[in-house]
Amino acid sequence: MDRCTRERIFKDEIHGQIAFISGICKQVIDTESFQRLRDLKQLGSCYHVFPGASHNRFEHCLGVAHLSKRWIDKFYHIGSMKEHNKPNFADMYILQVAALCHDLGHGPFSHVFDNEFIPRALNYRTPEERKNGWTHEQGSKTMFEYMLEETTNDIHGRTKNDDLVQLLHEKPNDFVNTPQTATYSEGCFEPNHFYDYDGISLLDFQKREKQMVFDMIDGRISNSERSEERQYLYQIVANKFNSVDVDKFDYLTRDCQNLGLISSYDSSRLMEFSRVIGGEICFSSKEVYNLYEMFHTRYNLHKQVYTHRVGKSVEYMITDALVEADPYLKISEMINHPEQYVHLSDSILYRIESSDAPELEKSRQLLKRIKRRQLYKFVDEIILPIDRHKEFESLEEIDITSCHNGDGELLPSDIIIHNMAINYALKDKNPVDQCLFYKNGSDESFKIAREQVSYLIPSQFIEKYVRVFVRDVNKLDIAYSAFQNWIQRNRLQKQINI
Repeated sequence: MDRCTRERIFKDEIHGQIAFISGICKQVIDTESFQRLRDLKQLGSCYHVFPGASHNRFEHCLGVAHLSKRWIDKFYHIGSMKEHNKPNFADMYILQVAALCHDLGHGPFSHVFDNEFIPRALNYRTPEERKNGWTHEQGSKTMFEYMLEETTNDIHGRTKNDDLVQLLHEKPNDFVNTPQTATYSEGCFEPNHFYDYDGISLLDFQKREKQMVFDMIDGRISNSERSEERQYLYQIVANKFNSVDVDKFDYLTRDCQNLGLISSYDSSRLMEFSRVIGGEICFSSKEVYNLYEMFHTRYNLHKQVYTHRVGKSVEYMITDALVEADPYLKISEMINHPEQYVHLSDSILYRIESSDAPELEKSRQLLKRIKRRQLYKFVDEIILPIDRHKEFESLEEIDITSCHNGDGELLPSDIIIHNMAINYALKDKNPVDQCLFYKNGSDESFKIAREQVSYLIPSQFIEKYVRVFVRDVNKLDIAYSAFQNWIQRNRLQKQINI
């Protein structure tokens, strides 16, 4: 069988032809754990507001893997990199596996599951408990380990390529580094070495390979990494240092495309005009404004789409339905049982709707209300002064309902508080301040201050809101009055309703 027939090719709406040549990538894609991503909406409840937001985690992960290979190929072919720090074949296939698997841990309706459902189901009470609680990144690691077990159990009569793996560790540069930026129409690349890199399998993953995948998902350099000058490998899929990574490149472009929004930043230029200096990814100084545009695009999507009032209302109703169903279906316990979690997806709502179990009656009624557009109602919101952000981090529903002094009853369970923060991806920090740049003809990296780029770039990089929703439309006026009293008691300045 020739190489062209062994390729796995996808026609993607964003990247065009995406080709996966290595057998290990095809092996990842053809697992239950990865195929499950076809049934997870990328934007969760936003689909109930924006009909174009129907794309799923599956195509996003394919796109992230494609971009990660494209970027690592570029670094390999840069002549200025020291030979011992160049990416080798082992780095390349581990990076692509990490890119494919970085979102394996997402639950139903993506961030609805880990940001809303899990904290309530597991009774996280404080911001600290939420911060240290379960995350989809933890879920991705769990599901990756399950994928390795799944592969081991599914393949019979095959043993590890022990000799090949040993050679891969001892002489990683003896293996061909096959560029994957070419499309099918441009032809297939032939190996320039007799070693068959397509023979490496998930079965051959040892402790070091698995840990590298985990660290690439986390965006932090591995403690076992042999050189700090190779930390760029851990800045490609997820970058906790400055948040410039291929995960963001893909989802910003993909979300804008499906939502019908226009994005003015260009991720392909960021990859093209980048180099590795001192082990870190640096960008051409000409691309500094392009980076600001990327983070502003992210801000706009959060402001207009991800936190849309109606989308959040649907999100809270889905969360309530899952919380009501949890004692019966044991949904929250599945995060510790990957053999069950692999079957948990957006389809859980259909399972609830089609059940006649009396224990699921409340959940079924909530889902019926969503379809009939009898949604929770948005009450009001207020933007917080920057010097008072920390003051309201632990705000609870009772703090609002205790301000009710009129007729009628308003209980904490009647309302939902949304402590909303929108930023440039690094909380209150400017992420571009953490980026390194270079000038053509120089091997030195440097930073660029905001004032050297434009005086119109914001000086504040986070804004926080307090939002209130009410579950019963009949209590909308009571909730509104209580919230206005709370605003006055705390001497906050109410903005004009928009």
